[in-house]
Amino acid sequence: MPNRTVPPGVARVFTVDQDEETQFSLLNLFQLANIDCRSFETCADLFDPADLKAPGCLLLDDTNLQDINGFDAQQRLATPRFSLPIVFMTGNATIPMPVEGEKVRSNSSLLRSEPKPSFGKFRLCRGDNFFGSQPKEIEMQIFRYFTLAMVWFNVVLAGWLSIHMLYDPEGWYYFVPGVTDTGFYNQHFIRDIGIIQGFIALAFAIGTFKPDRRIELWAAATLWLIAHACFHMWEVAVGICSASVLLRDFPAVSLPALFGIAGTLWACAQSKAAGRSLATANL
Repeated sequence: MPNRTVPPGVARVFTVDQDEETQFSLLNLFQLANIDCRSFETCADLFDPADLKAPGCLLLDDTNLQDINGFDAQQRLATPRFSLPIVFMTGNATIPMPVEGEKVRSNSSLLRSEPKPSFGKFRLCRGDNFFGSQPKEIEMQIFRYFTLAMVWFNVVLAGWLSIHMLYDPEGWYYFVPGVTDTGFYNQHFIRDIGIIQGFIALAFAIGTFKPDRRIELWAAATLWLIAHACFHMWEVAVGICSASVLLRDFPAVSLPALFGIAGTLWACAQSKAAGRSLATANL
């Protein structure tokens, strides 16, 4: 796994567990809470001085590691330069285990039920198809950034439309292709739609920074975008417009609706995975 450095003052959670489903669910949980997380399959990957100087905490599996167990790793990390609090995850807890951990420096133990439930697969590709042997968090980050890029496309487009329609409705009326074919200029109606576009931009933008409200905000904005796209298709179906306008209007009408659907589905998947992670942690 490649080394990663953390900017000074940025907190990060490190997890060491060779179980793929556990890593995946923890990454989803911390991502939903906007907490930076890095996952490692072995302790050897973790022993990076630059990483270990960062503020945060470490989640260690007690025994199910490929190279050394969690308590041996704890002994190696008991150095002055290492200050991260350690939380052990275990499905095989015994009375001597917390005693052994306290002899060094661990802060607590997190009981993990066995057998662990299956969380399914939510990845772009696995194996040798696309990402090959790249770490799972890279796959998740790429998918996350790709989704957020689609959402911010909607923010920028809706924001620009709102400002243009509210500030200069007549200029917008003559600037956008095909608008003059739909009826006479009416500044009141144009500004009404501009207000709606402003709310759409705000909904997508706020949802980006408020994960707990993301699904409702993005879903509401996406419903209007879907209705708008369907209305354009209805005009073609009844003969008001020719079919060529669908292609012409696609970047500003149908594409934002598709991006909104993709973003909302991604938010639902993130929330579902985080809910399962919390349920597992409480067992």
